[in-house]
Amino acid sequence: MVLNILDMYSLLVAIISTLFGMFSLILAYIGYVKFKQVDKVVQKRLNEEMDKFVNSLQDQLYNLQSANAKIQSSYNYFSSDIDKAVALLADAREICPKAYNLYNALGYAYKEKKDYNTAKIMFDRAIELHPDRIEGYNDMANLCKDLNDEKGYNYFYELAIKNVPSAAEKWALIKK
Repeated sequence: MVLNILDMYSLLVAIISTLFGMFSLILAYIGYVKFKQVDKVVQKRLNEEMDKFVNSLQDQLYNLQSANAKIQSSYNYFSSDIDKAVALLADAREICPKAYNLYNALGYAYKEKKDYNTAKIMFDRAIELHPDRIEGYNDMANLCKDLNDEKGYNYFYELAIKNVPSAAEKWALIKK
């Protein structure tokens, strides 16, 4: 049987289509295998990143605990050796500069040393780091009160009322 040109063209198209289909299946299989490998690679990378995160968090927690221990220890020296208290607080700041109550304690230490400008800077830093906590406002207001600065006292009182939830109730307890 003799094939005419149209039959040969149809056969050629069928062969090319079959080859293209087989090539597509091969590519799909390779993609599937690679996709399965990518899943494992992604999981491994995710585990590595999680381990880094956990280690970083543990380091931060250790630093925070160490800084808080120094802050707590500094209180023992407020009445006997204020310079020792300041040194402990400076160490705490080196370890964890954002430790809670660090700048309040530094403010009180400098207030004890009668370095009121530095005390104000420390109380301001406490407010800056923790604007939603009443302690910094209270400490700054009390410093203003001790310095007979009624305007400053009222300013920090109003700022606390504005920025701290339930500050009015807390302030009433603190003022008693």
